[in-house]
Amino acid sequence: MTSRFVGSPHISRAEQAALAAIILLSVALNTGYARLTPWGEAPDEPAHERYVEYVVRFARLPVITGNHPYTNESQQPPLYYALGAILVWASRIFPGAGPLNAPLQANVGFNDDVNDPSKQPVYNVLKHNPADRFPPYAYLLRGFSILLGIGTILMTYAAARKLVPPPAHATVALASAAFVALIPERLYIGTSVANENIAVLVSAWLVFLLIDHLQRATQGRTDNHPTVLLLGLALGVASFVVPIIWVFWVARKGDMRGFLHDAVRMLGLAALVASPLLIYNIITYGDPLASKAVAAMLPKDSSYHIGDLYWLKDPFRHFLWTSFWGVFGWQRVWMPDWFYYLFGLFTSLGILGGVRLLIHRALSRPQAQACAALLGHAILVYAAIVLYSLRLIAWQGRELYPALPGLCILMGLGVVG
Repeated sequence: MTSRFVGSPHISRAEQAALAAIILLSVALNTGYARLTPWGEAPDEPAHERYVEYVVRFARLPVITGNHPYTNESQQPPLYYALGAILVWASRIFPGAGPLNAPLQANVGFNDDVNDPSKQPVYNVLKHNPADRFPPYAYLLRGFSILLGIGTILMTYAAARKLVPPPAHATVALASAAFVALIPERLYIGTSVANENIAVLVSAWLVFLLIDHLQRATQGRTDNHPTVLLLGLALGVASFVVPIIWVFWVARKGDMRGFLHDAVRMLGLAALVASPLLIYNIITYGDPLASKAVAAMLPKDSSYHIGDLYWLKDPFRHFLWTSFWGVFGWQRVWMPDWFYYLFGLFTSLGILGGVRLLIHRALSRPQAQACAALLGHAILVYAAIVLYSLRLIAWQGRELYPALPGLCILMGLGVVG
């Protein structure tokens, strides 16, 4: 059947105004979180800040080591932290700003009351003197994260609008943008100093490129188009490799030569972009992924085995579900239960609506293929969390956020359906 979701490129002023309202509401809520959350009380925020501080002070990457590392996030890819350091340096070029390589002076100590049963509940994991509750660089780096969040909203909207173009109504694109903009946990992490913020933005870009490539394939316009190379350039979220390869295969419709041509070009550029970090790791740690150094820094603390089916039970299921939508502080502050029931309702509506669209064949072939790629990517990310939990217990819903733009598009499509 012909899709209900096809049309011309016109975007109305009302749609533009609705998108602007979503962004403004998101920024307003981000600002509220930034103002009310003491520095370092977002998960791992001090460690991410120390990574930026190290780059600022020494203009190189922090060492991955098990012997008192400068930051236990030093195994992370450096792009977010390098951009944060550039912002700090830029803020210090003015007269009287101090040395370019001065520390950020944003470090805080541990709150011993957290481990004292007689003083529970304790929500602040760190100690905060009035002078260091909101250090100046907290606003700078948190503001950078908020800007990345705006980019994520715009790119998710663009991807959803590419999937469901005008003159079809804008509800799918606007619903997708609203989900990615207003999920409380996304707002909270989007306010903090954390490299998830750039990972989610890159994920949204990859989703846009995947949908664009599938639509071009139906028009026979994939040969020598830069989308393949852009996918290689954007492949900073490694969990997308399998969905991209699958999209190349279905776009080529069994043309093995064309498929291999696309895959080699994409993977070749991705390897070229990643090569400086891989070479650095080989020189410094002896292997491209620095796996032994990371294992020494993050020792195994999980006693679970895959056969325990822990990933279908509580507490894994409870922590992953609630913290995907919103658990604040260091996993210590929950929303009221009705919030989680509300998001459960949205999820159920999204699933039922997606099934209804499939039954009525309301999606074109490239739309159905794009949805399959996004769902497959989400399943792969979830599987990676399950496997990672065999080593470390870090059951946080934000670990699913590399798949967040795709999930929000699926939710928007399903709820509207």
